[in-house]
Amino acid sequence: MKKMRRVYQEEAKTRHTAHWDWDYLSWEEIERRLKEAGVKEEKRTPSIAKIHKKRRATHGIWIGLGLLAVAMLLLWVMIR
Repeated sequence: MKKMRRVYQEEAKTRHTAHWDWDYLSWEEIERRLKEAGVKEEKRTPSIAKIHKKRRATHGIWIGLGLLAVAMLLLWVMIR
């Protein structure tokens, strides 16, 4: 006897799958039905704090690489 495979329903797939019966519904009705089904709305935009933190980290890396290049150049000039 074969084992039945379990089917897992993904929230993202449920939220973005087109349903033939939804063609005639308004967006408010669709959102209400999704909410009743327990499908949560995805947060798409990162917070401003996260964006600034990533930007500061990137700037720090570039500044560090620049200082390393200057130090290596000065060392090369001093040795020569």
